[in-house]
Amino acid sequence: MSQSIMPKLGFGTFRLQDEVAYQSVLTAIEEGFRHIDTAQIYGNEEAVGRAIKDSGVARGELFITTKVWNDKLNKTDFINSVKESLTKLQLDHVDLLLIHWPSPANGESMHEYLTELQSAKELGLTKEIGVSNFTIAQMEEALSILPKGALFTNQVEVHPYLTNQKVRDFCAQNDILVTGYMPFAVGKVLKDPTIKAIADKHQVSTAEVVIAWELAHDMVTIPSSTKRENMATNLKALSLSLSQDEINQIDALSCGDRQANPDFAPDWDHDEVKTTHAWQFQGADKALALGLKAVPALKAGQILVRNLAVGINPVDWKFIQADPINWTDTHTPGVDGAGVIEKVGDGVDSKLIGKTVAYHHSLSENGSFAKHTVLYAERVMQVPKGLAANVAAALPCPLLTAWQAFSKIPLRKDEKVLVTGMGAVNKLLTQMLNHSGFEVHALSKSLTTEQAVKLGVKLVLRDAPSEGGYFALFDANGPEEAKKLVPLLQANGHVISILGRIETPVDEPFTRTISYHEIALGALHDYGDTQQWQRLVSDGEKLLNDIASGTLNVEEPTDFEFNNLNDALEFSKVQKQKAVVVV
Repeated sequence: MSQSIMPKLGFGTFRLQDEVAYQSVLTAIEEGFRHIDTAQIYGNEEAVGRAIKDSGVARGELFITTKVWNDKLNKTDFINSVKESLTKLQLDHVDLLLIHWPSPANGESMHEYLTELQSAKELGLTKEIGVSNFTIAQMEEALSILPKGALFTNQVEVHPYLTNQKVRDFCAQNDILVTGYMPFAVGKVLKDPTIKAIADKHQVSTAEVVIAWELAHDMVTIPSSTKRENMATNLKALSLSLSQDEINQIDALSCGDRQANPDFAPDWDHDEVKTTHAWQFQGADKALALGLKAVPALKAGQILVRNLAVGINPVDWKFIQADPINWTDTHTPGVDGAGVIEKVGDGVDSKLIGKTVAYHHSLSENGSFAKHTVLYAERVMQVPKGLAANVAAALPCPLLTAWQAFSKIPLRKDEKVLVTGMGAVNKLLTQMLNHSGFEVHALSKSLTTEQAVKLGVKLVLRDAPSEGGYFALFDANGPEEAKKLVPLLQANGHVISILGRIETPVDEPFTRTISYHEIALGALHDYGDTQQWQRLVSDGEKLLNDIASGTLNVEEPTDFEFNNLNDALEFSKVQKQKAVVVV
């Protein structure tokens, strides 16, 4: 085998350590893999080297790749780090040496470390040189530094959910081989219905289909496994031929679902998202169906968000169950989510691209139960650092509803207020009231003493109190229950109905002059103006910061995989607990 010919199907060793790495690489070579990919940062070069030596396969038949980590890109350490890698690998050279990531901001210049990379080749430490995770702009700069034809490959994340088409096209135009890592997107694509249907047709595994798709696009791919049977299955992909129609079907799955995106990652080249995976309404009280859906062109003021997580609210399963506003069969439900802005429409600041946001969306428009959602830029809240996406996605509806309820009454320090129905909304509301100096009493059968202390509840009532004098009543049990408690309010008191509203005042006119308030966050989408949304978003961002700092406490939601969204809806309905779908 020529040292410069790179086997199109390699064996990746990311996350494999110690004896697991040794046995996996040894097994892979026994099964027929001849291309092994490792890296300094993987911490397994020594185990990989032992496996190579113990395999008994001639060195000339193997193609070995390693990568230089960020902290060794400087002129002082670069060559020494490569020699150290070779010592661990028990080799006098590798076949391919890569820059693992472009140097982070304020790091070494590209000219410095690419010059060292070229020196490693000239010293015979590697046969070929390349880069990994480079954008188009960075490859252009690299081509201007390295000798013509020296840049052998760019190793980037490629799988059906992230085809990286712009980068691949540039590589093809400049005779740079594309090596795709994470071909299975950490297992996500192996569960895809489209890929599964193609696999069933050919009577092969979904892994074989994914690998065959990458090979059909003339890419190198480096799947990883610790199981002999999976390695053998992956190698079978070499003999699987997909039709052009099948390749096109898989191409259409691309939705920008990037898995590897550390803080020091470059400003990626984003492919245009034309389709997305979306759960779609099938009729009242029927399970949603997952399928591909076209992403509409953005209008002025709109943004495209790639969802990281989707919040499940009672309003979601209630509307799916009853269909009160006559959704079409292609409607995508979901009001809450959190994700990354990938594209902006006219009139929207392009600096928002890449920002992580949380949002509450209109029930009448295609919603969050998808990998991408079109939203209005003025209606999203930026998520503070340190707040996980699954937590952020669970918050918009209950958090903003609680804030609207809190904002209905004037601040009166030390006044007594009664809160009934201790769900997600009122647990947040109770903390807001407590922090503002109200004395909070909770009417609840389920609230524990420990929870009460954490929320700042002064008195927990299991039954309606006999004595009143409350300044305000915040009710989440419904108008009929609320009406029974109105007599507990003092004159000029307030009743805030979070679930439904009291249609007819309880008291006679001109007696206790109770103020009746209703809360309907969703109504703001239809009746709110720009100023109201700006104010709500600003308040919401402050509240998210309070949660990130620990000033407001929230319960961790129960996470579900994207393909199990129907299970998350059922969990929310039956368990009455917060569920989040991680996209």
